[in-house]
Amino acid sequence: MNLKTFDAACSALPNVTMVIQWRGAHVWKIGGKVFAVGWSRDQSGDATCPFTIKVDDMASEFLRQETGVEIAPYFRSPSWLRFLPECTINDDDLAGYIARSRELIISGLPKKRQTSLLS
Repeated sequence: MNLKTFDAACSALPNVTMVIQWRGAHVWKIGGKVFAVGWSRDQSGDATCPFTIKVDDMASEFLRQETGVEIAPYFRSPSWLRFLPECTINDDDLAGYIARSRELIISGLPKKRQTSLLS
């Protein structure tokens, strides 16, 4: 997945925001909490880029068996995975995991905040 496709998958989700931080990373948030981070040194956004998302425990076990998927080093939790350029999972499936990451972050927010983000 390249950065343009990553950003498109993230921006298609409701109530999300994106900020550039951490040396040019595209940091996507919901309710002020990070759900996806992508970056690329290629300014056009066409090169395949690494990105990090949150997954549930079962998905983490399954996905870490795939080429180019590893525990994200800076998040230090098996529920945050980094997808490297050599990842062979197709873009549509990756977009589904990105959407699920957003849902997982929402589920950890206070109920009142969850309701406002889901409507």
